[in-house]
Amino acid sequence: MSTFFFSASVMAQESVPLSLQGALDAALKNNKEVVMAGLDEESARARYKQTDAVFLPQINLSYSAMSSNNPLNAFGFKLQQQSITQTDFDPALLNNPSATQNFMTKAEWKQPILNMDMLYMRKAANQQTDVYAFKSKRVKEYLAFEVQKAYAQLRLAHQAKAVVEEAVVTVNSIYTSTKNRFEKGYLQKSDLLQVQVQVTSTENKLAEAKSNVQNASDYLSLLMGSGTGVVYTVEAIGEANTSDTIDVIVPEKLADF
Repeated sequence: MSTFFFSASVMAQESVPLSLQGALDAALKNNKEVVMAGLDEESARARYKQTDAVFLPQINLSYSAMSSNNPLNAFGFKLQQQSITQTDFDPALLNNPSATQNFMTKAEWKQPILNMDMLYMRKAANQQTDVYAFKSKRVKEYLAFEVQKAYAQLRLAHQAKAVVEEAVVTVNSIYTSTKNRFEKGYLQKSDLLQVQVQVTSTENKLAEAKSNVQNASDYLSLLMGSGTGVVYTVEAIGEANTSDTIDVIVPEKLADF
């Protein structure tokens, strides 16, 4: 009885058709590892872009304003401003000057010529950018491999389930025939019980096969970055085509080795 309820719950779950190419596209778009690798690659490019400052000039602009009635400062301000007149030498003005203002604006332009520390830092940042680019590429390649493997496992799980379903039909037919013969007195009770054991065993195998289909579907959902609980139906073996996404031939020389 428990086997029947389990089978019913699996059959009641949503079944969604899924192609291998669709699974690959969804995984490459939504998988968390791919997203994180892409963010790391963008961050590395941004850090390299920041090192452009080694070639850029630095511009500083400052402005200052001062006011003083100190005799020395007041006379000094006028000297700096080149505004001294004959009346400024009046002892009364020299000893007790009024508040005198002085304003100064300063602009600096610094052009770096050679900064070895920054140049080596820029070189390191560029190499780090290449490293994260290779990491992102390898994550995508490994994810594509895992999706293909999971899809093949799901296909095998569906095929195994179909075989066990046929076995359930066959063993139920044998049980019906055996029960009729037992009721007519042609067989003993032990023969009927033996067939019942076979029926129960086959139904348990069917429940296990359905569970394997669900587990394979959940793993595929995990790779695609979607929610679990969906049972996927797969393409036939001859219909799968991944030539547009996966390289068939691995190059002899890899740039990151």
